[in-house]
Amino acid sequence: MKALILLFDGYAEFEVNLVGLFFNGDGNEVVMTADRDEVDYVTGGANFRTVPHVKLSEVNPAEYDVLAIPGGSLTHLLDHEPVLNLIRAFHREGKVIGAICAGPALLGAAGVLGDHSYTTSYSPENHEVAHLFNWETCTGRAVTVDGNLVTAKGNGYVEFAVALAERVNMFDSPEEKEGTLDYFKNRLPDEPQVLS
Repeated sequence: MKALILLFDGYAEFEVNLVGLFFNGDGNEVVMTADRDEVDYVTGGANFRTVPHVKLSEVNPAEYDVLAIPGGSLTHLLDHEPVLNLIRAFHREGKVIGAICAGPALLGAAGVLGDHSYTTSYSPENHEVAHLFNWETCTGRAVTVDGNLVTAKGNGYVEFAVALAERVNMFDSPEEKEGTLDYFKNRLPDEPQVLS
């Protein structure tokens, strides 16, 4: 499996760290691109600098299984056609698109959210983006999967990464999926550890 993570200045690093972890290694690959070509690095909301692997203009959606869009400070992208066209291209190809926290606003701006069930950290009171959503189909859950779209609230980042991995059949069994959730949600039984 191959995942593309869209980065931009002010993106929420923690919301896609596990996506990167799950899609890296064991024959899987994670690739990062920025919202613009002429950039050496992107600075996230926690001030981490990330170097994109590929220019946005060079991304071929046919080479990927998943597009992951973090939240963060992204309102400047709501009318940024290169990003919106990337989302539309992934959607046309039927690829899995994941958007977390503020990320679903980009799905709305790209016109792919439509009447899909979704969730987001935004509310109708967020007037700058409220018009991009059909609030009747907002589930309010931590994660919502509808067709090729996986959306999540920002604090559902573990469930988000697991849902993306599950959507592309990365788990061998329901037990493996639940074990992954248990591990990253710290729901494992307390066991004494011997440190040497």
